[in-house]
Amino acid sequence: YGSYGAAEPYLARARAAAPYDGSPFFETGQYLSREQRYSEADPWYRLAQQKEPTELSYHLAYAVNSRNAGAYPTAIARYQSALTRFPEDARLYAGLAKAHELNGDLPAARTAMDYALRLSAPPPVAYWLQAAALAEADGDRDAALDAYGAVLAEDRDNVTAQRGLERLQRGE
Repeated sequence: YGSYGAAEPYLARARAAAPYDGSPFFETGQYLSREQRYSEADPWYRLAQQKEPTELSYHLAYAVNSRNAGAYPTAIARYQSALTRFPEDARLYAGLAKAHELNGDLPAARTAMDYALRLSAPPPVAYWLQAAALAEADGDRDAALDAYGAVLAEDRDNVTAQRGLERLQRGE
């Protein structure tokens, strides 16, 4: 439907037809988030969670919405809340790491990223890149080298990892 305005009549009908289903509430939040209307999206994500508390994607979207709005402490609290329900989900830890990073807390970001890496089997390249960037920003050259090396072991043509490795080897 494109815009939220065009989709809202259909979303309203879907919500009315399935008041106990979180999906139409979640979709409403998604439309609003895509239009960067984060504060308007928040209640829809919250309602989706309340209707289906075991749906991980609703918890992720609720936290990401806060992060995208620049409300990093709120995003951190939402990721932590979701982790009480889904303690083994690496995506939540990776999101938490990003929220901590954006909030200026590199040690907490690195700790969360370490959990994401440990919970993934095998960790996606994106997680290793995130871990490398965090280690590099935190001044931990050895950890950054290890993480960039892990990326290149999986994807030897990864330009980001190649440049990071070269930069660290030059001592920058």
